[in-house]
Amino acid sequence: MPETALARWDGVTRVLSDLGIDPADEILYRLLLREPRTQVAELAARLAEPESQIGQRLERMVTLGLLRRSLQDQNRFVPVSPGRALGPLLARARAELLAHQQRVERGRAAVDALAAEFPGLGSWEADNVQLHEGPDAAWACLEHIAVTARISVQVLGASGAPPGLADDTDYRPAEELAVQVARRGAAVRLVLLDSITFRKPLLDGARQMWDHGVQIRTVPALPVWLFVVDDDYVVIALDPADNRAGVLQVRSAGAVAAARDLFDRYWRVATPLVDAGTAGDRGELTPMQRQLLALLADGATDAAAAKKLSCSERTVGRMVAALQNQAGVKSRLQLGVRAVQLGWLDPDE
Repeated sequence: MPETALARWDGVTRVLSDLGIDPADEILYRLLLREPRTQVAELAARLAEPESQIGQRLERMVTLGLLRRSLQDQNRFVPVSPGRALGPLLARARAELLAHQQRVERGRAAVDALAAEFPGLGSWEADNVQLHEGPDAAWACLEHIAVTARISVQVLGASGAPPGLADDTDYRPAEELAVQVARRGAAVRLVLLDSITFRKPLLDGARQMWDHGVQIRTVPALPVWLFVVDDDYVVIALDPADNRAGVLQVRSAGAVAAARDLFDRYWRVATPLVDAGTAGDRGELTPMQRQLLALLADGATDAAAAKKLSCSERTVGRMVAALQNQAGVKSRLQLGVRAVQLGWLDPDE
């Protein structure tokens, strides 16, 4: 069909192309549905096509089930109603979609199997110890945990981004891994820093993980990023000050027992996320706020307090501003006096 003739029908056709029907055939089918007695010669004239080409299209549409030959005149073609004509084509499309989905699922299973077999480049293994050096290998190790963990993943999340995370200002990829593990049915418990309650993106991400079944508690300080996986092996950051250095994976029973004991000690004293995130709304203080007040009362600088709390000086500044607002004062000196009056600080301090 010439392009000009097809353009006249553009916008009202090509709806059926997903069912395998050529746009030009759809034009012809629609025309016959509206005017079923139109002869071949008139169809050819209206669509600017040779009669022989129109005849070929009509024969093809009979094969597709869109048309049938008239019982009274074998040279005339009668359109089959869309409900009957397109039903089989729709069923075939659905079957093809189901087959495609099955292929995708098989592909996903193959990807998971490869990820489990090859945890990542930059890795080195000897007996029960694996070294995943560099950010790529470290992140691949965390992805491997997300794919293979069956029972539980327990995490101490120290200062800074998780090991290997490319952008240390956006923790969403790590949050997605935690949710992925939880969705697969494994128990996920995270101990994070209290400072997340003063960084809205981190607090929002923690709450989203909580909504997906990830258990989260917070503490004022943590020594290092640590993962206990299925009580079977431990993954620990090589350098607490540099998340890009890599991780060490150890499978020995002693290392697992020690790491599990360390995690349990922090978990027992940690504050559940819901309390850590809302205590200020009730006029109370989080453990981190109490520790900050004690440090300031002891004469600590913002830099010293930030180091002690495993957060940045900017976070300390925001925390002080939030405490001043909560106490209804405008200076740090007034904050100290008001903190004693409210029972936030011991008078001797």
